[in-house]
Amino acid sequence: SADCSTHPNQVVVNTNGTDNLSPGTYCGGIYVKKGTAMFSSGTYILVGGGIGTQDTNSIVRSSGGVTFYNTYSTSPVRAYQAVYFAANSDVQLSAPTSGAYGGILFMQDRNCCSGTMPQESFQGGPNAQFEGTLYFPKSQIQFAGNPTVSIVHYTIVVAWQIDVLGTSTFNNDYSVLTGGSPIQQVGLIE
Repeated sequence: SADCSTHPNQVVVNTNGTDNLSPGTYCGGIYVKKGTAMFSSGTYILVGGGIGTQDTNSIVRSSGGVTFYNTYSTSPVRAYQAVYFAANSDVQLSAPTSGAYGGILFMQDRNCCSGTMPQESFQGGPNAQFEGTLYFPKSQIQFAGNPTVSIVHYTIVVAWQIDVLGTSTFNNDYSVLTGGSPIQQVGLIE
C-alpha cells in the first residue's frame, strides 16, 4: 500500500499562473487542466491516476531531471491509469543525467496491467520534448501531434507496442548521461 498522506487525491493544476510540484507520492495522479505545472527535480510516484493534460492551456515543465513511476494500489484500490499528454498541450520534461534513475523519465510498474493493454499517449504539438527513457513494457505508446523529440539529446522507448503518427524523430546522443546509454542491449522483437 502506498503512503497517500501528502497527496491523497488527484492533484489538479487549474491556474492562470504556475503550480510548483515537489517530488513525492501522488495518489490519484496529476492532471494539468490549465496553467503551468513546474516539477522540481526528483522522483514522482503516481499511484492510480497517472499524469495527463487537457489542451493548449496545459503546460508541463521540469526544473531539472525528473522520474515518474506509474503504479497502482490494491489497498485502497487505485487502478493503474495511463499517461495522457493531449495533442497541443505543451510538455517539456527531461530525466536525471546521473544517479539511481539516471536516464529514466517514465517507468511503469512491472506488475501492472494483467488484462487490457493500457495506451500511453505522448502527444503535444511542436513544443513537446521527452528526453529520457519511456519504460512501458506492458503498454502501447502513441506518439502523435508531431512531438519534437528531435531537439532533445535522446529518447528511448521500451513498450509492448509503439505507434508513431506524424513526423516524430528520435535522437541517440547519450553524452549528457553519466555512463552513456542506460540501455546496454537493443532489440526489436515482433
